[in-house]
Amino acid sequence: MPGSSQSFRPAVAALLAFAVLEVPAGWSARAASLASPAAESAQQELQKDGQPGTDPAAALLQQGIVFLNQQNPRAAIAVLERSAALAPDLVETHYRLGLAFEELHDPQQAIAQLETASRLAPTHLDAYLQLGLLHAYQDDPSRAIQSFSAILRIDPVHQAARYNLGLVLKKIGRADQAQRHFELVLAQNPAHAGAHTNLGNIWHDKQELQRAAAEYRAALLAAPDHLMARRNLAMVLLAQGDIETAVSEYAQAMALHQDDPTLHAEYAALLHRAGRASEAEREYRQALEHLPLTPEQADRRTQIEATLRELYAVQFSQ
Repeated sequence: MPGSSQSFRPAVAALLAFAVLEVPAGWSARAASLASPAAESAQQELQKDGQPGTDPAAALLQQGIVFLNQQNPRAAIAVLERSAALAPDLVETHYRLGLAFEELHDPQQAIAQLETASRLAPTHLDAYLQLGLLHAYQDDPSRAIQSFSAILRIDPVHQAARYNLGLVLKKIGRADQAQRHFELVLAQNPAHAGAHTNLGNIWHDKQELQRAAAEYRAALLAAPDHLMARRNLAMVLLAQGDIETAVSEYAQAMALHQDDPTLHAEYAALLHRAGRASEAEREYRQALEHLPLTPEQADRRTQIEATLRELYAVQFSQ
């Protein structure tokens, strides 16, 4: 691992929230599975005239929702497709099909169903939100922006749409626009840790380290376990020359997520810079232990092993 502070830039908001340091500081989760008005209308259809199940398509829709809640997307798709065949204009069926295909990691089918739902019901905000997230996951920022913007035209205070729009804009280099959206999110919700963290990233990129640190601290005040804010605060402190405090902050980040090889390698480099060679060696070894044995990680493994050999050489020469 390189020893200069340039090795420790805060992670810029990318996409997905599943892998530490490769993703945004808190990508908003999808809409609640039973929250949309169309689901309520389907339930009302089931209960019409006091005779549940008088509408077969609505009954199948409800079965599909049950399967989705049971995390059984294949069974959900089977009954939801029957519902769609019986009632092609039943909006919620297409929406739920989109969610089911997403669960099966079939984004193209998911997008097709969600687009049908949004076409049939232009104010179905959950469908637009899911479309925006899927387009973002598929690295299609222009369509993601269209989807999130469509929500904001209908509901200007839709927090998830505005936050995710900010993330996409930041990713494609439109930082000033992203900053405005994050600020608007914080005007609605001053405790939004993700917005604080991404504002911190923007200030860091502008070399405004004091402002960056303030945003990361605000994120941690709202969410003490926010990994990215904790990690990025450590990186800013390092850039400001406060190595010992940076090490202390990073140690707290490590306590939150001990299985990520990137975190271990970065922490090792910090410890090395602080003159704590034996602890650095331990962290490099932890990084190797957690690093997958795949061809894609071969170069990374080689770099860490080379750094360990350098550590040994220095210790031996002393």
